[in-house]
Amino acid sequence: MKYTYVTSALFLFVLALVSCNNQEKEPFAYGNFESEDVLVSAEVTGTVERLMIDEGDMVKSGQLIGIIDTSQLHLKKEQVRASGEAIRSKLSQIDKQINVNNVNIKNVKRDLDRIRAMHKDGAATDKQLDDMEGKVDLLEARDASMQSQKTSVYAELSANRAQLDQVQDQLDKCLLRAPMDGTILETYVRQGELAAAGRALYKVADMSTIILRAFIDGDQLSSIKTGDNVTVNFDGPDGTLLSKQGTVTWIASEAEFTPKIIQTRKERVNLVYAVKVKVPDDGSLKIGMPGEIASLNTAE
Repeated sequence: MKYTYVTSALFLFVLALVSCNNQEKEPFAYGNFESEDVLVSAEVTGTVERLMIDEGDMVKSGQLIGIIDTSQLHLKKEQVRASGEAIRSKLSQIDKQINVNNVNIKNVKRDLDRIRAMHKDGAATDKQLDDMEGKVDLLEARDASMQSQKTSVYAELSANRAQLDQVQDQLDKCLLRAPMDGTILETYVRQGELAAAGRALYKVADMSTIILRAFIDGDQLSSIKTGDNVTVNFDGPDGTLLSKQGTVTWIASEAEFTPKIIQTRKERVNLVYAVKVKVPDDGSLKIGMPGEIASLNTAE
């Protein structure tokens, strides 16, 4: 009987010890996983002629993923080009007129030199000299006028080139290219639909890393800082708890009320501070999954 009492007492002691060791440690903070996504919008208005992506597709930065109708822009480009040719033709005509006027100036100045010599010898009247000098002044004034016209035409040509660059820029924006390496999370337009400038087309995110947005109390602020390595826990299969290492990248500067989706062990009306932890992802983490900061110390 005595042996039985000792065995029972020892069993209860061991059971209590194991129970204490297996007691779950209070997590530092709770939150949900989210992505740092980019919402891409149309920069021009037109019909979506081709869309070469679906939700879940992997894309590379600069990859062509869609085309917006360019018919009207191509017509506008040809119109601007034709206008440029007309301006260059006008410039060529002015250059020819300037050349002819320069020849006339040269000839008249030669005649003026003769009249001056004759006037000096008394063989030409004052009126003849004045008339010839007047012709030179008139031709030089005409040359100045044509040079001014040429400057104005150069300004027109510069404006035309700017218009051509603007149209080309719009044409380039009709070619939809991925802004980054990532995964297409959502698409908001289909092939054949009208894409207006500013309308959202798709959402893309780099899923090689994912963000745990957690919330801490004010009295925990002194215990965490950006750059800290932390252990992040999340639900695994069959009720298991999996862990990954992450880095604190951002801490809110202002407090907010705890979001309703966060199940903390304190009342939701408490003011908390948002914290972002960047966690490398191999596909096991999903957007919206709950997670927790289990420890502020990097696991060995």
